[in-house]
Amino acid sequence: TDSLIFPNMSSIAIYTILVLCIYMPFSEGIIFTKTINNIFDIKRFWPIISGVIYGIMQAGFKFNNMVFLASKIPYIIIGIIVAKVYDKNKNVFYPIFIWLFYYVFQLLIQSSAYWL
Repeated sequence: TDSLIFPNMSSIAIYTILVLCIYMPFSEGIIFTKTINNIFDIKRFWPIISGVIYGIMQAGFKFNNMVFLASKIPYIIIGIIVAKVYDKNKNVFYPIFIWLFYYVFQLLIQSSAYWL
């Protein structure tokens, strides 16, 4: 039945791997670290601003209940950590590598259900 729903499953898998392992780390590394750092004048608080923006972008814009707001906390924390790494090293390749590791780990965890 999967072949009826997804006739080109191998191309979807390749597309997913390319997006998660190449596009997402580079775009998030550049957008949420380098660009936000250059936009804000308050250099002391920009990692927090970057983390909050990343959390909102990843988890969506619904603010209707506390459970949904609590689900944004892990995204905000990883956004702040990555911004702090960039702030310490001033090299955009460190955040790109962290995002790459993050998305590869997510891909392995989510696709592990198909391995069993």
